[in-house]
Amino acid sequence: MLRRFNPFSAGVPFASSSARSNGAASAPRGPDMQKTPAECTTMADIRVEIDRLDRALMTLFAERWGYIERAAEIKRPLNLKADIPARVAEVKENARRNAVELGLDPDFYERFWGQLVERAIAHERKLLGEDDA
Repeated sequence: MLRRFNPFSAGVPFASSSARSNGAASAPRGPDMQKTPAECTTMADIRVEIDRLDRALMTLFAERWGYIERAAEIKRPLNLKADIPARVAEVKENARRNAVELGLDPDFYERFWGQLVERAIAHERKLLGEDDA
């Protein structure tokens, strides 16, 4: 079984499918995937897929942002603060667990999600008028 290094996985290699004749590493096929990594034969192929994924990620971040804004609307009449430390810890733990399950670097993704949460809290504070206090 071919093992390749994934630079985003904290040194955790990922295995190729033995069914691939070219020996390139494979990844699960997403619903909109045009080519698997193993099916890409040129840098242009790789760039097309990365650009497609980047757009999909941005779409998901935009969707997530809608929930952040709605959370502020729901928190206001409940007199809840933007920053709920137990929830922040839960989100970071979820990111770490998900990264581990997917063979990614848990430290990196916990920090990355921490930055998402910090930005969301800052935005909620603004929406809730907590910055004015």
